[in-house]
This record gives sequence, C-alpha cells and structure tokens, in this order.
Amino acid sequence: MYSVRGRTTSTGAGGLVDDGVWALWNPHPTARVRLLSVLCVAQVAVGAVTGRASLARLSSRGTPAATVTAGISSHSRRRLAPPSGALLDLGDYTSQPVIDGLCLGPAFNNLAEIGAFLSHSYRGSGLCVPPGTGLGLVQVTGGNIPAMEVSLTWMED
Repeated sequence: MYSVRGRTTSTGAGGLVDDGVWALWNPHPTARVRLLSVLCVAQVAVGAVTGRASLARLSSRGTPAATVTAGISSHSRRRLAPPSGALLDLGDYTSQPVIDGLCLGPAFNNLAEIGAFLSHSYRGSGLCVPPGTGLGLVQVTGGNIPAMEVSLTWMED
C-alpha cells in the first residue's frame, strides 16, 4: 500500500468550472492504480464565494504548478517505490487536465472555513486509475477553492 500527501494552492475567486485542484496521475503503460482513500482538509478560510468540487477521471494530465513523486517512503513498509511511478499533481494548473466523462463524486461543498474536509474510502478493490490516466478534484462551480492538505492512499496491480 502507498500513500502520498501535498498542499494545493487556492484557486482564487476567479476559479472556473472544470479547473483542476489536484490529481493522482498514473503514468505507467500497463500498471493499474487502485485508489483506496482520499482526505482533503481546507487550510484557509475563503469567505462567502466558495466553489464546489468533485472527483473526476482525467484523460490528459495538464501542467500543474507542483508535483509530488511517490517514492520508497510512500510504501507502507518502506520496501519499494510504486512501480506505476504515480504522481500527485497540485494546482494552479497553467494548462488544465482534460476531464474524461462525468464527475464521480463525492462533492466537496462548503469550503468557507478552515478545517472543512472531504474524507472518502473506496471499499473493496478501490477506485481504478487505468494506465496513462488520472483521477483528480475539479471544480464543478466557479468560485474560490481554498488551499488544502491532500492525502491519498492506493494499491497497485
């Protein structure tokens, strides 16, 4: 099992529908990543103009402001780096990721206060991120998505 975390930046009041906030990207040509859990915690208060965000599948990575590369320290037993080369991309994106289909949910609402959070676990074998694709949090309404701490846990096959 692997986990990675990072901190996003605020999208600002000018955040648009379909803007990426963060993404788990699977660059491997054959390995599948199975997302087991997501935790996002708002780090700042953003006031009344808050956006709404949801998980979505991504077919193109986009150009994130920062990337966290999972390594051996991401492994639950510190044995090996993830074979997939999984990446956690963190906004502000200069080129947005491409959404592949409808948003998956759960929606992340009421982001106005410090400590507002989204926590979700996927039962069974997890939510599959096929080779060469991603899964990320994207805005479904305009407005400000606050800077947040993101923590993801996954397995690979």
